[in-house]
Amino acid sequence: MKYVIRCRVSGGFTGTRDSTVKLNGEVRTFDTKEQAETEAARLNKEMNRPSVACFQYWVEENLCC
Repeated sequence: MKYVIRCRVSGGFTGTRDSTVKLNGEVRTFDTKEQAETEAARLNKEMNRPSVACFQYWVEENLCC
């Protein structure tokens, strides 16, 4: 089983949006839930600096492919 990170951005100029985290246009997948959770925690910390938008990252099972 593979895992992905989902992101919800709220506030800012675009309102609220959800998406799967990608790298170079490809969905990032992780072999273990622990790897994905570590990266999601890093993103939550890094992306939520003082700003207009709020970022929330969480892990889900990759239901695709």
